[in-house]
Amino acid sequence: MHPQRKLPIEPTRIGFLHLPAELRIQIYHYVLPSDCIIFFGRHSSNIIVNYRPLMGPPEIDVLPAISKNCRLRHLQYYNFQFNICLASKVISKEAYAILYGENIFRFEIQRRFNRYRCNTPPGLLDPFDFPSRQRVFGYLQNIVLVIDFDHTRNYANGGARTRARLEKFVKILEKFECDRGNKCHLRNLSIRYLDSLNTNAHHEPYDSPPRSNTLRSLALTNDRFCIERWDAKLMFVAEPLARLKGVEHVECVGFDPWFGSCLEMCVKSEGGDVKEIDWPVRQIRRRKNKSGLRGRKSIAEISKRQWWQPKLDWREFALRNGVAYDPNYDHFFPVVG
Repeated sequence: MHPQRKLPIEPTRIGFLHLPAELRIQIYHYVLPSDCIIFFGRHSSNIIVNYRPLMGPPEIDVLPAISKNCRLRHLQYYNFQFNICLASKVISKEAYAILYGENIFRFEIQRRFNRYRCNTPPGLLDPFDFPSRQRVFGYLQNIVLVIDFDHTRNYANGGARTRARLEKFVKILEKFECDRGNKCHLRNLSIRYLDSLNTNAHHEPYDSPPRSNTLRSLALTNDRFCIERWDAKLMFVAEPLARLKGVEHVECVGFDPWFGSCLEMCVKSEGGDVKEIDWPVRQIRRRKNKSGLRGRKSIAEISKRQWWQPKLDWREFALRNGVAYDPNYDHFFPVVG
């Protein structure tokens, strides 16, 4: 038998770390995508669907952003070396700053029914939704959140489902993105409402003027925003996003102009906090034992708020900050006096 090999006393060092920091960052840009849009699932009819995996590394689609800083034109055919993030802790920390800090990550919140029979199923936010990968949200700097509202089913179920999924998204961001001062580390956040009925219109609603936002270059051609069939009942399901605070640049597309402006100000921590609405309650008789037909009924109190009515007083917030409020939304709020 051969004698046992003696292991070196000192751990082997990686010569890559002896390079200057500027040179290492340049190498990271060659092996990792940067200034790109990274998303999961279908982007257009010309791209094969990448199904959301339950295990293993995620499969992603990468598209170059429409900007002058894009170096490669066909990034979806480029073989990126993501395994460089597994070399060492020092290298992974530097690579994460390039991969998750300089790219735009797009997430879609859909109201469609799922086989898990719950409003917040596992894998809702793609592979980042799993507990072992949720820490990645702490490195994200640019996020595009697309609210895809399907009109083929009941509004009430879809509205509650969309609100619950947005609350889960915000809860994960607050856990990993926000510090102890409840300030979010996100730099850019774009909130977009997508209507699956209008398949031909790919322009922004309300003919809003162009804004000087850093996320302006990520407008994809398949974003079919609602302009002819806008339903005001679907607008306030996005109010859980008001819990995010301290984002530098915020853009809301697809909402009514006054609500979009209020949501942008709230996420930027401008204009103060939005007050909660104290909805009146009513008493009903509810059976304790739901499985039996002869169970005893007890009196319970439930709120008079409907699923399409807001939980926050956006009307008071708009009037307080000088936003042009639309009086047609008065019936969404409780009557004062």
